This record gives sequence, structure tokens and C-alpha cells, in this order.
Amino acid sequence: MLRKNFDIKTICMHSSPKSKYDNKLIWTKYDYRNLGIFGEPYFDVTFNEVAYFT
Repeated sequence: MLRKNFDIKTICMHSSPKSKYDNKLIWTKYDYRNLGIFGEPYFDVTFNEVAYFT
């Protein structure tokens, strides 16, 4: 739905700290770059070079 109206280029994983699931694991099976996404902070940002605020 979002892609029909907006050009989505980045994503960011969110989760619950008490969850037994690690949402980052989905990207061990799928490659978000194949979906036209060029950035995900947990994998693509060098945090000692960038100030990242959420």
C-alpha cells in the first residue's frame, strides 16, 4: 500500500524487547535489496560515523 503512493528506499527493524523473536533474522532468508531497499540501519550504518536517532 505504501509503495503505491510513496517511493520507499529505507527500512528499519522494530520489535519488542521481551519478544522471543529477533526480527533481524528475516534478512538471513530474504534480501531487502532485491525489493529496491538500499538501507537498513542495523546492517548498513557504521554507527561510529553517523549520529542515529530514533
